Amino acid sequence: MLVALDASENALRAVSYVGRVMAPHKGRKITLFHVIREPGADLVPGAAERLSLVKKAKEDAARIFARAREELLSQGVEAERVEEKIAFIRPPATVAQAIVTERGEGGHDTVAVGRRGMSKKEEFLFGSVSSQVV
Repeated sequence: MLVALDASENALRAVSYVGRVMAPHKGRKITLFHVIREPGADLVPGAAERLSLVKKAKEDAARIFARAREELLSQGVEAERVEEKIAFIRPPATVAQAIVTERGEGGHDTVAVGRRGMSKKEEFLFGSVSSQVV
């Protein structure tokens, strides 16, 4: 199972759900997946600043993974069943495209994504990763 994560509480709720559902399935792996958008040179001209932003994003991802792993373990999922993976994208690639690509390349048969709880109007205006993945 592929679990796409960001720093939101909804993502953590999705992890909790996955933990409850997957705990009894002892042979199944769970891949925690986070996407980092690398800033383009047009937005952040300095290479050193771009590297610094990516480094901070990696540190944030490590915290997200730690919380998610802790939640899965609390649900009874064994540590060796949990993997972590980060994808780096640059515009015009989207988070949804990265998730769908990983699903195919990683051979995951199920994808879990938390929803933000946006209204239909907000979703139309701003887009929704979960809707795009579906």
